[in-house]
Amino acid sequence: MLAFARSPQEAVFLSAVFCGCLALALSGLLRWRGSPRVPTDLQIPAFFVLAYWLTYNRVPSLPPVGAVNKLFYIAVTGAAAGLLLEACGLTAKLRWFFLGFPIVAAVFIGQSRLSTAPHEVVLAAGLGALVFDLLIREMLRSDGETDLRPAIMLAIASTGFAPIALLGASSSSLQLCLSLAAAIGGILAWHLFHPRFSFGAASLLGGAGALVAVGQTVAMITRKVDLLALFILGLVFVVPLVGERLLSQRPVTRPAIRTLRFAALCLIPALAAVSLAILRYDGNFPV
Repeated sequence: MLAFARSPQEAVFLSAVFCGCLALALSGLLRWRGSPRVPTDLQIPAFFVLAYWLTYNRVPSLPPVGAVNKLFYIAVTGAAAGLLLEACGLTAKLRWFFLGFPIVAAVFIGQSRLSTAPHEVVLAAGLGALVFDLLIREMLRSDGETDLRPAIMLAIASTGFAPIALLGASSSSLQLCLSLAAAIGGILAWHLFHPRFSFGAASLLGGAGALVAVGQTVAMITRKVDLLALFILGLVFVVPLVGERLLSQRPVTRPAIRTLRFAALCLIPALAAVSLAILRYDGNFPV
């Protein structure tokens, strides 16, 4: 929590506003200067790290002990590995490496569960790999407009997961996810009309990988999250597979309209997941 915040609610609000405004300013600067692919690709993992620091007020020591501390290094390691792969030109050739990242993350986070509930670790790893597979499909299409789509899915999934995590007894994940979503929104604001955003390996491993790891942590460690709601939220990443047919029935020429229609489709499973989690929650709603 932010040290100067007077309440948990204020800490969440200030953290999200700060990340969103800073992302808006930084993304605008990079857009104005015509920065190359690498700085743009680093924005999402960088803002995850910032959101983590604002949420937990610390940089975990090495080696990290506890699932929450491991999240920080998953983001940092993922971003570094992504940059290395981009520099070597191996992004399109190492699909199986990318799919292995959430599997390794699940095992890393769920070490304490391997002996008592290995099926939970296997399930978390498998679902994480499935999400990555769907994101990779969009990432490898690599044009200015479709590069926005993985980031849009991440922002909406992060926003939807925040209240689900709160109801699953993880208030810190609420702040972390809302701050990340606000940052992604600030980043993409400059690319709505003339997209030049880059969603590359660093964004995938350091940004999406970290967010998937947050979901794995809440599911395996707190064990109070609504798994059905979490499954429905995961349908956000299926939208590109089914949305193309719907969108193609009424084609539009303006990129901004196409992007907004795609975002609207992604909101449907996210809103359904949050609504279901609220309806199925049987305790006093945490405020």
